[in-house]
Amino acid sequence: MKGNTRDQPAELRRRPLARVVLASSIGTFIEYYDYAVFGAVAPIIASLFFPSSDPTAGLLATFAVFGLAFVLRPVGAFIFGPMGDRLGRKKTLIIVIICMGLGTFIIGFLPTYSQAGIFAPILLVAARLVQGLSAGGELSGASIYVAESAPQNRRGLMTSWLQVANTVAFLPGLAIVAILESVLSDSAMDSWGWRIPFLVAGPLAFIGQYMRRRLEESPVFENIVAAGSRTRAPLKSTFTNTATYKDLTFIVFYGAATFVGFYFILTYLPTFVSTTLNYNSNFGILVVGAFCVGSVVAIPVAGLLSDIVGRKPVSLASCIGFFVLAYPAILLLKPGNVVLAVVAGLLLAIPTSGFQAVLLVTSLERFSSPIRYTGYGVGYALLSAIFGGTTPYVTESLTSASGNYLMPAYILMTAALISLVPTIFMRETAHRRLVDI
Repeated sequence: MKGNTRDQPAELRRRPLARVVLASSIGTFIEYYDYAVFGAVAPIIASLFFPSSDPTAGLLATFAVFGLAFVLRPVGAFIFGPMGDRLGRKKTLIIVIICMGLGTFIIGFLPTYSQAGIFAPILLVAARLVQGLSAGGELSGASIYVAESAPQNRRGLMTSWLQVANTVAFLPGLAIVAILESVLSDSAMDSWGWRIPFLVAGPLAFIGQYMRRRLEESPVFENIVAAGSRTRAPLKSTFTNTATYKDLTFIVFYGAATFVGFYFILTYLPTFVSTTLNYNSNFGILVVGAFCVGSVVAIPVAGLLSDIVGRKPVSLASCIGFFVLAYPAILLLKPGNVVLAVVAGLLLAIPTSGFQAVLLVTSLERFSSPIRYTGYGVGYALLSAIFGGTTPYVTESLTSASGNYLMPAYILMTAALISLVPTIFMRETAHRRLVDI
């Protein structure tokens, strides 16, 4: 005789996984939509908020502001991580998405340097700080919620859809900018057109928080509450455990290639194509588009594969592929040929997709349920701050200083080697239940 579902352990109840993934993904969609838009209009923002006789200096200042949001991620993780472990995954994700949307939305209303002087860049920094703080609890919390709601043998696949959402988010972001640049004059784009993509984030955040309110709490968190094992001081519990520091170090170096590759391609590459290779920015958007299309197909395949053969084999293959393919991919961009550009985007998509598919699930599987949001959130935020936000700035600096257009390839290859070391020594966690970790 079948028992009442109310009497079953929470992790055994059927969950509407499609709704779980969609509601969880919309917050990360907004986050990465913002990155795409900010990167695509970076030259305009540089001229409007950081006027300078040296265009490179203004661009570097803009990318520094972009990176500032990543620096604040660990602070956001210290705020939202304990909140997620005490109050629950659902409540925290609702708060996060509201902050996330506001941080992007208000950029569309900011005055420029000619209108407000020094207050213009200050307000821009403030908006990025709000976005950075909320990002500290968004993707980590969303991936935890999905993983804790997914069947054990499909955790890799289900969490990989969040990375698909991240990648897909760049397409509308870049497309909106490309359309505006095509239909508007340069003066109109500089005057008000650049604001439109940021304003789109407002309605998206409203829809997202509504969707998240309709979700149930994570089944694993429900079990924590039912068992009375919820911790009162997640930060203390996390950082008095010596194993935490090992796990944090692992996440930072394990994810290096993912973040360097992802943010080079999807945030910096359009600027690299227009300023270093001297092609139209739409050429760079074409490369990004090819990358996104390839990633959308490859990420869930790699996620499913990690459920079957394990996280480690997929990670090793991605490291090797990234090191081997980075150089020829950048080399193919130089001729300015459309076909070669598409091939370059697809070459970069193959190893990056493998990394993306397993990064989230591999990282969160290292932490026990009562401190998972805090420990994993801090680790992922540190990874973002060190290798995410710095990538556009460092790449632009080294490429400009060296005058070598292949410098990005060397940076990507170095990141692959950094990730290879922890990958070799990582333990396999694919077949463990999250409630047992």
